[in-house]
Amino acid sequence: MKGIVLDINRDLPENTGIYIAEAGAREKGDIKEIVTFLENEYSILGKIGPQHIEYFKTMENIKKTKLEIFESPKLKKGFSYEEVNNKKVIVIKNKIKNVKSSLNGIEWDIEINGELHHFKSQILGEFNAVNVTLAVFCALDFIKNIEKIKNKVLKLESVPHRLQKIEVSGKIIIDDSFNGNIEGMLSSYDLVKEFKGRKIIVTPGIIEGTKEMNEKIAKKINQVFDIAIITGEANRKTLCENLTIKKIILKDKNNLEKILADVTKTGDLILFSNDLPEYL
Repeated sequence: MKGIVLDINRDLPENTGIYIAEAGAREKGDIKEIVTFLENEYSILGKIGPQHIEYFKTMENIKKTKLEIFESPKLKKGFSYEEVNNKKVIVIKNKIKNVKSSLNGIEWDIEINGELHHFKSQILGEFNAVNVTLAVFCALDFIKNIEKIKNKVLKLESVPHRLQKIEVSGKIIIDDSFNGNIEGMLSSYDLVKEFKGRKIIVTPGIIEGTKEMNEKIAKKINQVFDIAIITGEANRKTLCENLTIKKIILKDKNNLEKILADVTKTGDLILFSNDLPEYL
């Protein structure tokens, strides 16, 4: 909340036509406070997952808090993946069809006014079909030409550190270091599973998650990767107890670049999962 207030009061240009804010929460009422202050006219809610479960304790508490995003006093329209009991909110869960995801991007169909429209994007990750579809429905209130929206979707670029694909020295790096939720992390593992060469993951596990979540992460890593480099201490014990593939314990992140140079080779894929190396 303080960051949004500071941004509006200090950095927002006077000629701004559209202001977009991201509402985060650590406890019940946080998002309601933000939308009450912003009086935003549009609200977008994606999939609801167990992120920050240690603060909210239950999924029901998380869902109730997330749904506060539709309590803006000036709400014109909302867009949600989840079912919402609000006539102003369009639910897109059943409007997404035929999603195909690869290391080259995603393509899928969206049902708009009873008709299917095919979309393509170079950004990675099947879950991004949900995120982009929400944006598409919001965009339709501003751009009536669906073909124009398709063209903009096709030109979307990856957000830095969010399934960002980098090719260097004959190696493919997937930088997903800002992804710290279990659904997104598991989805990224499925994405790289198709890669034919060796796969190396660098991860601390889920920092803001339970032991059970990290056990699930470890089991998925066993199915997909050849080598796991474990960073940080928070989940080291849980990950090591459940990993059956070759693992390297990194006690000093300053040594990461050297370790990668030693253990990886041309043709490898390296996934940074919820872990940002200093040199990227």
